[in-house]
Amino acid sequence: MSTPSKALLTPPASGFSTTPVIQHDKRPAATDDLSLTRCNLLRRDFESLDEALLKHAAPRPFSLSTLAAAISDRCSPTAVLFYLQSYPPEPTKVTLNQLVENKHPLLFYAAERNSADIVRILLEFEASPEGCDTQNIPVLAYAIMRSKFTILNPLEVVKTLLARGARPYVLPADMWTNYIRPPPVEPEKESLKSTRLTRWCTAQHRRLLAETMHLSIRYYLVKATQMTPILARGLQLAREHNYLQLLKTPYLIIGQHYACNIVVEQVSSHIGMKVEVPLVLTFAGLSGHGKTELATRMGELLDVPLTTIDCSQMKSDSALFGPPLGYAGNAVGSQLNNFLATRDGTRSVVFLDEFDKTDQEVRHSLLLVLDSGEYHDRRTNKLVDCSKTIWILATNLGDTQISRWYREHMEDLTEDQRLRVPVKVLTNSLKAVFVNKFGAPMAGRMASAICPFMPFDLREQAVITHKFLLGLVEQVRRNIDTSAAEKHFPGHIHLAIQNDGRLCEHMAKESYISELGARSLKSAVNEVRRSFYTSFVHSDIPVEDHMNDGPLTRYNIQLQPVAESANEVIVVEDGMTEFFEGYDNVSDPMQLDKDDAVMSGMMGTMTFDRKADDSDSDV
Repeated sequence: MSTPSKALLTPPASGFSTTPVIQHDKRPAATDDLSLTRCNLLRRDFESLDEALLKHAAPRPFSLSTLAAAISDRCSPTAVLFYLQSYPPEPTKVTLNQLVENKHPLLFYAAERNSADIVRILLEFEASPEGCDTQNIPVLAYAIMRSKFTILNPLEVVKTLLARGARPYVLPADMWTNYIRPPPVEPEKESLKSTRLTRWCTAQHRRLLAETMHLSIRYYLVKATQMTPILARGLQLAREHNYLQLLKTPYLIIGQHYACNIVVEQVSSHIGMKVEVPLVLTFAGLSGHGKTELATRMGELLDVPLTTIDCSQMKSDSALFGPPLGYAGNAVGSQLNNFLATRDGTRSVVFLDEFDKTDQEVRHSLLLVLDSGEYHDRRTNKLVDCSKTIWILATNLGDTQISRWYREHMEDLTEDQRLRVPVKVLTNSLKAVFVNKFGAPMAGRMASAICPFMPFDLREQAVITHKFLLGLVEQVRRNIDTSAAEKHFPGHIHLAIQNDGRLCEHMAKESYISELGARSLKSAVNEVRRSFYTSFVHSDIPVEDHMNDGPLTRYNIQLQPVAESANEVIVVEDGMTEFFEGYDNVSDPMQLDKDDAVMSGMMGTMTFDRKADDSDSDV
């Protein structure tokens, strides 16, 4: 495969920094020459970048160029948020969807930074997730292709854009609909060569996408096609009730379509309809299939505090809530008691893990607070309002019924067919199991929102394996730091996963144990980590910090045949990875356009005019 020209994707640079913001993972030393100064932020030597940006917030006129330069120059997400909050919302919304210097939407700069936090902030201020530059290249495509030269994983940016409505079909569908297969460089059918949404995609762009659209990205593109579109009213209510991040739930865990849908529908309607009693969600299913992962993210999704209680040791009312008033130890309370008391009348999340291991006394003590939200602080006997508390009860109880139901009704279906299978019969059978184990009073409270967590199929197992591998990839991509505090020696490394779909599917077949779920796949990735480290230490060259100033050392994770029909996963060193190093490495900057005119309107000409901030539209 030929290597695409680096001119295809140059930094969204301000045009004045000769080093891209992400090169070597550090800020360039010559900060006085960066774009903010050229955009008349007039940053003094003693000012931080954030201080310089906020000094130019309201009442000064809103400047799209200034904000773009600040993002490009690595200001913090918090500074971006404060800057935007200083202006009236409606005019800001209009301005955010204009082109910076009549070339590129502001989201391109956040994508260049690979900052999902800044992308999320801009989207919350109603920047369009489908923004395109003057060549009609969508920000979703740019975020993916740019990783060719940064060697940074764009998955979080991609998921954030998809969750807010970016259409996956702006990318050629034949490259990702069969997500286990590597993306083909050439369209396989004449009819797939171009659609209205993909006319921007030239042969050069397809080559970049084929290299950068990894397995997890392809999976979430497919998942986005399975989601019900979020329309204007839904976004309006989510924004007003502060649950915008909840819409990202299906992109947090792999598989579990039914559980994610139930969570989003139950939580959003409960908040949107201002229901004045607690919401109880029951997460049921096999261990290692996403219950804890989703539950522990609920506080983040709703921007509220969360506490996790391990119920495996809860054998009494006092263990859960603390001793009643007048008993020894009463003044201390308990983790749950003190959490509820501090959240009196406000939204919060309580996660009761391994709830099936509680005793009857514990369950009985929960009945009133789960039903009406009334509770008395054990330390003071003061009435506490828990009506806005969201309770998540996680249990392995019912895993046999879920597994059997999955085998009988879903295992042999395609992914699209599974989405249409009703689960009412399954949830009814789980209610009967809960009544038998917990008794009717508690089962009645658990039955309002039962979220069954299904077994993973082979393709989902492969994506989970890839997720764990990406964790290893990102760990070794970090810079080397030999200081006594860090001792991070395996760093500044490009760990490439070869033929990721086939490799991860092979690892899943070899390692997945349904009773352990994702934990069994994590163990398989630990073997890859061991193999990498063994290869890494087999060198006579000491690790030194100055290596961060050079190209990345490349290692490949790949399948190696060991018999006629058997393979094993190995890690081998494979030289160095060169990546984009700025305009200084081009003898004639104008040659960038000549090399590839296709992208010259995208990032290659992304420079700020040297003009004052007040040339921009006022807000």
